[in-house]
Amino acid sequence: MGRPVTALRSLVYALIFYPATVLWVLIGVVASLFGGRATLAIVLSWAQLHHWLVANVLAIRIRVEGHHDQRVAPGTSCDPDIKPLKTHGSS
Repeated sequence: MGRPVTALRSLVYALIFYPATVLWVLIGVVASLFGGRATLAIVLSWAQLHHWLVANVLAIRIRVEGHHDQRVAPGTSCDPDIKPLKTHGSS
């Protein structure tokens, strides 16, 4: 598969992704009136759309390594050498 196929895949991706994103944003604005759960559902569905397009239109495979099921608390890092950034007004 050469450059013409890659260009075609990129075009198809753009023709679907950008109009769909506009639609998702508009739906998200309405969903925000119903609270955080509705908004989160829209955001997550947009992410699923993006992942589907990347895998099926662009033919890019996503591989997650490590312990992705572990949650990291805000302000912390999986790397003990990385210190959290100071926020405005903190000392």
